[in-house]
Amino acid sequence: MDKLQSQRIAPLPLFYSYADVDEDLLRSLEKHLNLLQKQGYITEWHHHKILAGDTASEKNDAQFAAAKIILFAQFAAAKIILFDRVNAVAWSPDGKKIASGGWDRSAQIWDATHGDLLFPIFSNYGVNRVSWSPNGKLIALNDILSGVYIFGTTKLQSPIQAFDISAPSQYIAFAPDSKRVAASFSTGAVNIFDITQKTPLLEYNGHHKAAWGIAWSPNGKYVASGSADKTAQVWNADTGATPFTYKGHTNVVNSVDWSPDNKWIASGSDDGTIHVWDSQSGQLLVRYTQHAGAVRWVAWSRDGQYIASASDDTTVHIWKFDQNKTYFTYRGHSAPVYSVAWAPDSKRLVSAGKKYEVKVWFVLR
Repeated sequence: MDKLQSQRIAPLPLFYSYADVDEDLLRSLEKHLNLLQKQGYITEWHHHKILAGDTASEKNDAQFAAAKIILFAQFAAAKIILFDRVNAVAWSPDGKKIASGGWDRSAQIWDATHGDLLFPIFSNYGVNRVSWSPNGKLIALNDILSGVYIFGTTKLQSPIQAFDISAPSQYIAFAPDSKRVAASFSTGAVNIFDITQKTPLLEYNGHHKAAWGIAWSPNGKYVASGSADKTAQVWNADTGATPFTYKGHTNVVNSVDWSPDNKWIASGSDDGTIHVWDSQSGQLLVRYTQHAGAVRWVAWSRDGQYIASASDDTTVHIWKFDQNKTYFTYRGHSAPVYSVAWAPDSKRLVSAGKKYEVKVWFVLR
């Protein structure tokens, strides 16, 4: 007995995550756990313990990574910080890895064949979107509230770039040259960044409500952007000049994607439809109406033959745009699907959504 009492157990590091408006809740938790701290069973940390001279983000990240217990004291922020969804998925250009990001405060890089976790990237509040650079060397992600970051795929412990932003970022996308990133914001702006500079090369302000889905044209000359203003706009990535605004949807435009030959743009909306329209004139070619809920994501296959669409109706549809015909409906999810991405070989897809569901599946033709 004396021997057991003489062996001290190392205290468990505890990390409090909370919004400042919920400080009263923090104090209540500290009071209840005070005895455990005094007895040496736990150590406590939260962002008010950052000292003068400390780098806040580095200190937060280090303490979060070291914590054995994480308490989320975030009642007031609950409308922003939810923990049961994966928002985005992206394949590596070689098809061997998948990046996923969600509101569990992380992005994860994992093996596309076996599903093994290769590396986690922790964020401050949660990840909205992830984008893999076409050259395979970089990953971009946007934290829900704190910023837009670039990571090197061989150095994932800390970002190699953090862009200066003034509002929450919604979507991000690498340019085909892997040297620029587009980011959309809740203000309606879409910024173009050089990955070597913190400040934007261009700020596009064509939308009058929050900007959502963004996609670069395959030739790198234009950006298409969707918005809560119910429009999709096509504009010059160098000058911001707007060739035209597409106004065919009746609700928020969540996602846009270009066909590999630059000729067509697909747009998915909260109105439950996907429209395919001419990228030069905006003329509507096809209106796809087979989903029973909001369309969250659209993705063109790399060979240009099919479009995949993810929806709140818990399904992913694969369809041929030139025939306006459903080829296959994937029903493997039990909750809304927020993102879908094709593998480079156009034979596999990964889809993700609520309840932490991420699925990798084959498309048989």
